[in-house]
Amino acid sequence: MRCECGEVVAVPEGADGPPATCPACGRTLPPSPSPAPESAAPEATPAAGEPLELASCPLCFEAIQPGARKCPHCQEYLDPALAAGMRRPPLSKMALFAFVIGLVSPVFVCFPGPLALLLGLGALLRRRGKRGTGLAIAGLALGVVWTVVLVVMLTGGLGVTPPTGPSPAEPLF
Repeated sequence: MRCECGEVVAVPEGADGPPATCPACGRTLPPSPSPAPESAAPEATPAAGEPLELASCPLCFEAIQPGARKCPHCQEYLDPALAAGMRRPPLSKMALFAFVIGLVSPVFVCFPGPLALLLGLGALLRRRGKRGTGLAIAGLALGVVWTVVLVVMLTGGLGVTPPTGPSPAEPLF
């Protein structure tokens, strides 16, 4: 049996069997119904040479089974009730702050750069199922750049000193 999340799960036959649990999403799946008796009419299946009737995914336009609740190609939920049940993890506020502070740091003469560096590093270390890894990495990188620029500005440059001799416009005597 295929779970709503797309994972194939072995389910015991018969209504009195124990329910199975999907290893991917943790949903409890009911046991499959008992096989139909031999005298029942078989379902209409295409012959060996006939193609299957397929629908197309409204999002990626790939061929999918008719009535599919989730597209196996783009992994998007096609059933609104199923999509409402699947919530995205929250965005890490620390990662967002690291990115924003890294962006505005040059406006404040690079002084917030070390804060963006620390917040980005903290957001990467404390992910815990939250979204925003890309923002944390960007905030960390911007923090590193602006911290280096700040250190260079505070230490007096890159070691380039102005010439100490007389300037060409001054008289020699």
